[in-house]
Order: sequence, then structure tokens, then C-alpha cells
Amino acid sequence: MGFWQRVLEGEKYVTGSLVPLAIYTIRQSFLQVIASQATKQAVKKLTRILLNDFDRRYHPTTNGQLKYEREALVGHGNRYISIHPYFFKAAFLDPRTHHFLRNIMEADNFHELKTDILQEAIGSVSAVTSSDEPIDLETASDPPHSTDTPTNMLEILLNGIGGENMTPDDQDTTATANIVCENEMYQLLLGNDFKMKMQNNETKVYNCPLDWWKTSAHRFKNLERLAVKYLAIPATSAPSERIWSRAARVLTAKRNRLSEEVSSAMMYCKENRELLHKYYAEIAKERMHPDDHHLIERHKALLPTFEHEKDAQSNIDVGVDEEEV
Repeated sequence: MGFWQRVLEGEKYVTGSLVPLAIYTIRQSFLQVIASQATKQAVKKLTRILLNDFDRRYHPTTNGQLKYEREALVGHGNRYISIHPYFFKAAFLDPRTHHFLRNIMEADNFHELKTDILQEAIGSVSAVTSSDEPIDLETASDPPHSTDTPTNMLEILLNGIGGENMTPDDQDTTATANIVCENEMYQLLLGNDFKMKMQNNETKVYNCPLDWWKTSAHRFKNLERLAVKYLAIPATSAPSERIWSRAARVLTAKRNRLSEEVSSAMMYCKENRELLHKYYAEIAKERMHPDDHHLIERHKALLPTFEHEKDAQSNIDVGVDEEEV
């Protein structure tokens, strides 16, 4: 449970799509503790209490599968008492987690999720049909991904999952949108290339599902829009909360009278310092008059380095270190 907390609080990789897998594997770990003969009775009793509270919040099916709800359910104290549908949609559209999701949901419930995503894609097409961009549905296969044995905690955990009022023009638009999106969904699910390993086998850095969608956008233009929308949602508020921690290192007591524009610029420079130093010349050339280009190197030397405020040496928790997972 602590492992998943660290994973979901990460900020350098897509996390929202991992929520359904985390909920499922945490519940399975509770069941394994209860079923183990080596577990003491006191521990089993406590685990049953945790499991009951867990089930009251996430409402698994009678077979222990995850249950997709079309609307987020909110209980006492504005506490979500179900997995938010956003996370199911993110997991469905994530090539790292899609094949796992099939195995941890009832078939009818999975079909309901697929239908909702398809209808949303159709709705988005109908809304932007005014653009006359051609739709390319050619199929091209991405390189296959290797299937090595699990080498870290995350792969070990996931291994257990296996793998009405319309005009005629409106009607034509909707019919076209249906055909286009159903075609995309059919190709996406029928093909064998909608897969991606969770992490790079060598560096252990989390693979980015948006990379897959970027290279395949020409085939799945409408589903790609939804993928970007849902995969951008973080699993927790931890990344946002860290902004305040980092801001405290930039907006010190000596800088408490800075204007909003200056403080925002300083935060932006700090968060993007590597890119700013690397591409400053190109950025400056676009913003400066050609007669002033000789000043670029002098301005670059004045850029803040923030070398005394490195997060790696601070107490700011930035989630799982992907180089160690």
C-alpha cells in the first residue's frame, strides 16, 4: 500500500491511469494476507477491518472485480466512494494498462466503459466537424515491445493481473462521426500494437503512454484527443502541493514584496531552468531585434541557476525515484 502511494504521488510520469491497478492489487494483497496460514489471527482481524472499509469505499463486484461507475459517487465529507470514471478512461486509453484493465473488470462493465469512451469521441468529432481536415485511417504497426521477466516491485504486482432534435445535416454529421470513431476503436482494440511496458527495461524510467499516441495520432486522431485529455489528469494532488513547497524556496522572506508577474516568472524559470539555459539562444532570437542578437550571450550569463535550491538535496518528496524503481 505504501508502495502504491509513492507511485501515485509521482510527478515525472503519467499516474492517473495507474489508479485502477493500484486499487485492485491493494485489495488482492489484503485477501492474500487473510488467506495465508502464516498470518497471525490478530493481523487477520485487522486486515479484515481494512478490507471491509476498502470495499465500502470502492464497491467491488461479487467476483472481486473493479466496478466502473459512469458518475463519480461522493459520500460523507465530500469523500469519493468509488474510483473516479476519469481514471478508468485513462487506464483504457493507456497502452501500459489497457490489457490489465480487461482482466480486472467484468466483461459487461468493460463494454460499458468502452461505449462511454466511444460516445465521447463521437461527440467531440461532431463538435469540431466544421474543420475540413482529412481523416487518415491507414494502419501501420509500431515495433513490438519485449516481454521480459519482471525485475521490480511494480512488474511483480501487475503480473498477478494477467493481462433528438436534429436537422438532416446534423444527422449526416453524427453518422459520419459514428463511422469514423467506431473504425478507430475497432482498429485500436483489434490490433496487437496497443501495448507498452510500464518501465524501460534498462533505465527503469516509466514509459510515457503519450509517446505511443503521438506516433499513432495519424491513425487514431479522435481517440488521441481523449487520451491526451484523460492521461493528463494526475492520480493525486501531490504534484500541485509540491508547487507550494518549491515556491517557498523561491519566494523567501527577502522577496516577499515581489509583484505577481515577477514571482511567477521566477517560479517559471526555476521549474524550467534546464530547458531555459539549453534553448535560451533560440528563444531570445525570436523575441529580440536582430540588431540586439549580440547581447544574447551576455543575457544568458545573467539567468538564475538556482544551484543552491536543488530539490534533490531538499526535503521535498517528489514521489517514486524512477531510477530506483
